[in-house]
Amino acid sequence: MTGTLDHIQGHTSTTGGAVQGEVDATLSVTFQDDTLRLPGVEKPQQWSGVTAELHSNGDWIKEGLNLPSSIIGWSAFQISSNNVRLDLSHTAGDGASPYCGSLSGADWVGVRFPSLTVVPYTMGLVASSAFQPVVNDWGVINGGLCGSLSTGPFSAALDAGKVSFQSLNAYVAPGSGDFKATYKGIDIYVPWLDTHITGDGTLVSGGGKQASITFPTNTSPVTKTYGNISFTAKNLEFTQVQGLGWAVQTSTTYTFSSEGKKFAAIPLTPFTFGMDGRAYLGNGGSSLDVPLSGASTLGQTPLDLVSAHITVPMQGSQVLGAQFSTTVHLSEVMPAAPMVVNYEMDSSGSTFTAKGPTNSDFTVDVPYPSGQPTSEARIHPVYAGGGSSGGGGGTTEYSGTVDLSELGGPPLTAQFRLGYGNGHDYWLTRATIGLGDTGVPLVPVPPIMNLYSISGGIGHNFPLNAFTDTGDLNAATPVYDNSFLFMAGMRVGMPDHFTYTLDGDLTIKATGQDAGARMDFHAWLLKPPDQGNGDFQGYFQYAGSSFDGRLWGHLSFLNNLAYIDLGNSASNAAVDLHFGKGPWHIDAGKKEGPRVRGHFLVSDADMYFMLSDQGLSMGGGVNVDLDVGDDSVASAYVRGSIDAGVTITPQPHISGDFSANASAGVCVAGVCVSDWVSAQIHAEAMPLDLNASASLGLPWPLGSVSFSVHL
Repeated sequence: MTGTLDHIQGHTSTTGGAVQGEVDATLSVTFQDDTLRLPGVEKPQQWSGVTAELHSNGDWIKEGLNLPSSIIGWSAFQISSNNVRLDLSHTAGDGASPYCGSLSGADWVGVRFPSLTVVPYTMGLVASSAFQPVVNDWGVINGGLCGSLSTGPFSAALDAGKVSFQSLNAYVAPGSGDFKATYKGIDIYVPWLDTHITGDGTLVSGGGKQASITFPTNTSPVTKTYGNISFTAKNLEFTQVQGLGWAVQTSTTYTFSSEGKKFAAIPLTPFTFGMDGRAYLGNGGSSLDVPLSGASTLGQTPLDLVSAHITVPMQGSQVLGAQFSTTVHLSEVMPAAPMVVNYEMDSSGSTFTAKGPTNSDFTVDVPYPSGQPTSEARIHPVYAGGGSSGGGGGTTEYSGTVDLSELGGPPLTAQFRLGYGNGHDYWLTRATIGLGDTGVPLVPVPPIMNLYSISGGIGHNFPLNAFTDTGDLNAATPVYDNSFLFMAGMRVGMPDHFTYTLDGDLTIKATGQDAGARMDFHAWLLKPPDQGNGDFQGYFQYAGSSFDGRLWGHLSFLNNLAYIDLGNSASNAAVDLHFGKGPWHIDAGKKEGPRVRGHFLVSDADMYFMLSDQGLSMGGGVNVDLDVGDDSVASAYVRGSIDAGVTITPQPHISGDFSANASAGVCVAGVCVSDWVSAQIHAEAMPLDLNASASLGLPWPLGSVSFSVHL
């Protein structure tokens, strides 16, 4: 320390007749080490006009002075004391820390702190309990401040994270304010990364330079996956970032995926994870544009990467956004188009979730037919992230809307489906124009038919029957024959919207494995039309050098008190016709089933009419089953059945079979019985032949007997 002798004054006193004298010296003292300074003033503490006895041997000592809070060098550690001793005596006082020179005991001289409060540097964090240890071995000598410090644990929240250490060991040695502190067992919890940076940290100050503090750096990368977004952060460094404060800087690579495949990877260095759970870019801004190149895939969709726009919003639930500019190749038969693919990450508390990929609005113009287009569809695809298609082994990845103009008039809004399989793409779209509740009269006098809608559609790599289902395009199973479909249709019906409504859709497939033309039709009878496939459904089709048609459906009245049934699908349609390859036939029901079936009140009936190159077969049956009960009788019943059929062949020849309730009798071993039984009857004409067979039960111990009669 340095100072000036301001005043020396002597005093005398008489005690017991003896004259005694005392000399007081008044000093002004300050620290020679100017790195031990008062905050704001940036100068060392000075004690002015301090008076104490000056002994004959030159000793001078003054206790009980005050040291306001002072900074130790550039360490950000602070000290204060209300018990400062200015010790210029070799016979009084006591020695300080071994860091304070070789003198010890009463021989020690300097500025002595019998008690000193130290406020350690804790990164500006405040613990829940005071962290201001008191030491008693510190002092100041000619070389500067000296002493050592050991503390217990410290823990404090830092935004959404946490910083703690097990102990703090520090010492300061004379010489330009040399200071070193070691933070033992540091544990820094980093939100979002959900990881801990652990180890020892060191703070060093001295030589007139700004103090430096180093923290442990994780050597192991941290990898996190949130849905289709994952990242790997390396070289984690807890440090102060300008304008942000304490944060963790990393070298981070983000990987964006779709349907289990990598879409793009973007390295971001430095990429900062804030202790508030948000992200910060190395350029100090909230967005960054990254140029990209090369081919990639969005699921199974090929595209070319152009650039990525990375955003880190400073508020709201979103913490990361990535918008990729690409050139997408949706189909082998569609032109490439610019498309933006979007990803984002959101946070809610400590929970992080990923969204995407999605695509921003874009359009693709599709000419039809390919090569010599006469019309064009404008498709607005929407990426759906995958999902099973109709059993075709591909993945339906896009849905959306289409503006169709091949029918003329205003643009149409339509359903769209696109996907991939077997190394190819497939797509299908259909649109309907409604003409209002009144429609357009086609047969105005009498008013029996109005046009209510027209429809159209196109497709690639689908079979001829792709438009069969009126409800959903996902019911169609793709094929991969590099083909195109074109469909046009209409809905007609009575003006009352009740008597009948008919849909007809004509589909043409110019190439492919089932090239041809097909007419699908749907009918609603005695009811308004709904969104389904109608009461009756069928088709006529010419493909593969064959003409085929089927009709099926079910019409019911009054909760099935009356109905007619033609089967419930194309596979069991009661009405079936075929011309072309193989034998021809026209069937309205089949003898072996399915038949055209009907029901009225309590009676069932069925029939078949089969015309083919083998002849004409027709027949049917009626079944009656009545059970009656009232107060006069316990029960009564009426049951009867008949099933008759006939076949006429080109020879000509007629044969037929039927069964009926018949009266029959037989005598066996002197026992005769008769009853009404169900007899099987066969008849042929040209020449006429008739025979019947039946079975009757006989009394015990006789069994039953089967017999035939012949006419």
